[in-house]
Amino acid sequence: MNDNLAEEASSGRINLIVRQFNWRMVLVRVLVNGLSLLVTAAILPHMYLREWSLANILFLGAILGILNAVVRPVLQFLTLSFIFVTFGLVVVMINTVILLLLAMFLPGRFGVDTLFWAMIAAVVMGILTGALESLLGLSYPILPDGARVSGRAIAHRAQPVAVPTQAESVAIGAGGTVGREEET
Repeated sequence: MNDNLAEEASSGRINLIVRQFNWRMVLVRVLVNGLSLLVTAAILPHMYLREWSLANILFLGAILGILNAVVRPVLQFLTLSFIFVTFGLVVVMINTVILLLLAMFLPGRFGVDTLFWAMIAAVVMGILTGALESLLGLSYPILPDGARVSGRAIAHRAQPVAVPTQAESVAIGAGGTVGREEET
């Protein structure tokens, strides 16, 4: 009896996880990774795909996504102080390491000739991936949605400034106060 309850509870948790998982976002990220790999390989002469098929591009995009999800956070944690000191240039090296790992794990599908071309490819792919993620709404906004509401609230609370007309002229009195000149 207890075994049946445990199996139902675990299957219920698994179903909940599967239902909450955002499959569309994963698919779009795989497509973005594959497209950035494709464009970068088409632009750069020393980075190449062995096979220019859709299945190969999607497979490479999925493996690149897994490397970005697993290896990138570890490397960013280990080089956190260097990221701040170099104003983020270490991120290019992290992207280079990830591309070299992809070439090392899948030599029959993807390749980069030298470290220099891997660094150039990392820069190009970083720009392409960032642009595509922003275009498709995969990256988070810099300001949360609540910031726009507070900006509107501040604008509504602002008081209009009274501008004197030509009939009223503003003069500073002898005591340092602002007052109206009286017409004589």
